[in-house]
Amino acid sequence: MSRLENIGVGKRDTTLRHQLVRNLVLLTLLTAGAVAMVFLIGSYRAVEELSEQAIDQAVERADAELDRFFGPVSTQLDVLADWGAGGELSLDESDVEAMNARLMPVLRRLEQVTSVLYADARGREYLLLEQGEGWVNRLVDRERRGDVVRWVRRDADGRVVERWEEKSDYETRKRPWYIGAMSAGVRQVHWTEPYTFFTTRDPGITASTRFEAPDGGAQVVALDVMLSDVSAFSTGIRPTERGYVAVLAGDETVMGLPANGRYEAAEAIRADVLKSISALGLGELQEALELWRDGGSGQDLVEVRASGERYWTGFRAVGLGPRELTIATVVPRSDFTGVIERQRNMTLGLTLLALGLAVLVGVRTSRSYRRRFAQVIDAAQRLGQYTLETKIGEGGMGTVYRARHAMLQRPTAVKLLKGELYDRESVRRFEREVQLTCKLKHPNTITIYDYGRTTEGVFYYAMELLGGVTLLELLNFCGPLDEGRTIYLLRQVCGALQEAHEAGLIHRDIKPGNIVVGERGGLGDFVKVLDFGLVKDIHAPREVQLTGQDILQGSPGFMAPEVILGQGADDVRVDIFALGAVAYVLLCGQNPYEDSSAVKVMLKQINEDPVRPSEVVGRALDKDLEDLVMRCLSRKAGERPTTMRELCEALEACVASDRWNAAQAKAWWERHGAKLVPAAAPLEMDDHHHELAMQVTLEVKAPPELKTLATRPRVAASTEQV
Repeated sequence: MSRLENIGVGKRDTTLRHQLVRNLVLLTLLTAGAVAMVFLIGSYRAVEELSEQAIDQAVERADAELDRFFGPVSTQLDVLADWGAGGELSLDESDVEAMNARLMPVLRRLEQVTSVLYADARGREYLLLEQGEGWVNRLVDRERRGDVVRWVRRDADGRVVERWEEKSDYETRKRPWYIGAMSAGVRQVHWTEPYTFFTTRDPGITASTRFEAPDGGAQVVALDVMLSDVSAFSTGIRPTERGYVAVLAGDETVMGLPANGRYEAAEAIRADVLKSISALGLGELQEALELWRDGGSGQDLVEVRASGERYWTGFRAVGLGPRELTIATVVPRSDFTGVIERQRNMTLGLTLLALGLAVLVGVRTSRSYRRRFAQVIDAAQRLGQYTLETKIGEGGMGTVYRARHAMLQRPTAVKLLKGELYDRESVRRFEREVQLTCKLKHPNTITIYDYGRTTEGVFYYAMELLGGVTLLELLNFCGPLDEGRTIYLLRQVCGALQEAHEAGLIHRDIKPGNIVVGERGGLGDFVKVLDFGLVKDIHAPREVQLTGQDILQGSPGFMAPEVILGQGADDVRVDIFALGAVAYVLLCGQNPYEDSSAVKVMLKQINEDPVRPSEVVGRALDKDLEDLVMRCLSRKAGERPTTMRELCEALEACVASDRWNAAQAKAWWERHGAKLVPAAAPLEMDDHHHELAMQVTLEVKAPPELKTLATRPRVAASTEQV
């Protein structure tokens, strides 16, 4: 008797197979009959339902697009207010270059935003406008210069092209965005009515918010949003062949134009945005809107007749701060009648076909059901006390599942070695990863709970389930970090790696994607170092090799030059180089070495020094920290700090080391954690979608420029992150 029969699977399996086949055939018959009845009895109702479904789908899509369009504007406005409240924004003309360097990336990231404005109650204003391939600054100071406005035109790189002055009656404190923000509550986002921008004469809307400056005065920051960009998605939504969607402003002008062949050109869109419904010739929409308003705006669908044709229309009101927008969807009834007739004629044939398919599927399912059922039983048995719940990640070596221990009932991450990797070398590497990681007890190192191999030969280990984001996701949310916060995070990584190094372990894959930061036990900015899959044990015998002699593993941009050249992989200073590259990313928001391919990145690493961080961000950084980062990134290992302890002490000695502390970290996470963490993927694996470092496999023999880099015939970048 087989093991499955011993646990009573045989009889249960046979009964379930019969029930499955019987129920599947019965369900198919009932479904096909119901579909036939619908088409044979109620074609009119079918048209109404299909119209309602098409309208609902179009409205949901438009609503989601509006949220994606306006949502990031509110989020970025909150971040700008944080900067202003923290004293990181300035209205002094001497700080214009630094302001540009900080705010240009914001405008590049938000395509729908054309300009950022910053003003105070004294009549001072700073404007940065993205115009064509260049930039324009407008500087207003009513106290010092009266009605004289200063302008500066810059090229794409921010260099000054032209300066001029002009007299103007422009008064910041009389602009709707300023008045609205000052009348709203502190840190509340105010949206203006749609209007024509003062500078570009484009149709737009402005979001603004008020905050308290460090000196106690009220200041306002605002973002100008191009309404022409709303039509970029509204013209692309067609619920049916001739149906359309329009977005209406509060005064019932059209801010999101309907699908129409004439709106393929940007100038045509710009000319018609904010025109009235009647001016655009949308008579059916005008009539339906009036009926919807008369009915108390509570009707799901409104049917109207216009120009000899019947239309189904639907409306949804959506809020934008104190404003209200309306999503309007129009569907000609005739778009569905032809479909109904064709489907009605095909119903009987499809019913017969469905019966045949049901029998075929039932037979095939019954044949495979026993094997699948056994696999489910085996999977539940071979993980012992751990019940797998959901898959949360997958990498080159293993798959990670969210799991729960039967007795402890605590959430856990369980990592299984992939079935196709059960060769001797992969098994040894998988075992070695967990065995070496288990030696580490530092609070900033991921904790291993358990390790095992089931009777069926499945290798697995259980580890803590983390909540937080990678450093890459943190940078995507708030941009480059200041010196104090950078040091605060780096010191924790130093502590984890110092313990590993003193135990004879070198990580060899330190990068932003392998470092998680979050809130833990009431502590903000708490760091966890992940993925010891490439760890090197310098005390292990030479015959212990988990990668072939022709393979070098790591991440281009974070591997030390000597590792690329096949030298010094067992020196702790390769981790110091990688942590220096991480520090560079935190300060600059980009890798120290960037190019179009991994090969070119590695060539840069062995032949060039990176640009100093202050030159990248366009502002002065603390010299002691910048010099320390450049020491860590030295191409000569002897010029770097010799140990993680030495690096940590050097970080503590930097002047900015006391600018960020536990209280500030906790307050930051209390304010932003809820917005940041839910959007993040589970963190038991590398997030390859946001990774700055290139993760590819390279053949050294193919690119001639790499033949001189190493004597090994192959170089591989790490893709095993789970």
